[in-house]
Amino acid sequence: MSGEKIKVFKETFTKLDDLIKSHYTNFEELRNIYFEFLEYLKEEKVGTSGGFTGLSEYLILKAIQIHLEQKHGKFEWKKKTKDAYFSISKDNKILITHAMSIDDDMKRAIEKWRCSIAWSENKAKLRPDIVIFKLTNNHYKPVAIIQIKVYAVNPKAVKDEVEKIRKMAGDGYEGPLRAIIFFFKIGKHKEELKKGFNYIITPENHQEFEKMLQKIDKKLNFIQNDSLE
Repeated sequence: MSGEKIKVFKETFTKLDDLIKSHYTNFEELRNIYFEFLEYLKEEKVGTSGGFTGLSEYLILKAIQIHLEQKHGKFEWKKKTKDAYFSISKDNKILITHAMSIDDDMKRAIEKWRCSIAWSENKAKLRPDIVIFKLTNNHYKPVAIIQIKVYAVNPKAVKDEVEKIRKMAGDGYEGPLRAIIFFFKIGKHKEELKKGFNYIITPENHQEFEKMLQKIDKKLNFIQNDSLE
């Protein structure tokens, strides 16, 4: 890849990150960024923007990361495999994965810090959109699992999401926070989603996004022993 291309990409994402930083707790504004970009693509460049989902996930991931950096310092990207990276706080106490299987490769990457990651083998093939882990006694344990949906979903897809999150998080009350974020209205499916998710964030109740961030903060409260040896 040429240096000129890299420069363009870096400048673009620097400006996008600055925009996200101005609105990182406001789901309504994050959603506006997404749709305004899609409209620009359709009207000015390509005519359609169907299937363009990467930006929605980036907006949410970056917003969460920026929020956590306020208390825990800068996050860095670490390599899991050639094509997969995860994010970790400067003090190594918080780990974030994005759209990746938490498998043997991930476990080997974590072992570099003489730590392990709490994610069972029967969940290794699942690819959660975002998982936030907290370091506790040299074990990274999931405190939040977040799914992101760009398009409206049908009843079967809703049931599949509920079942998937149960497999990842378990049914226990003290398990990780479970949230699903919709960029479109979801209609009559909210009651079914309540069976699996603590937070259901939609355009109609965008304030829930900031509440979710605050709840994640509470679940990340550390005690002195939660550190690397």
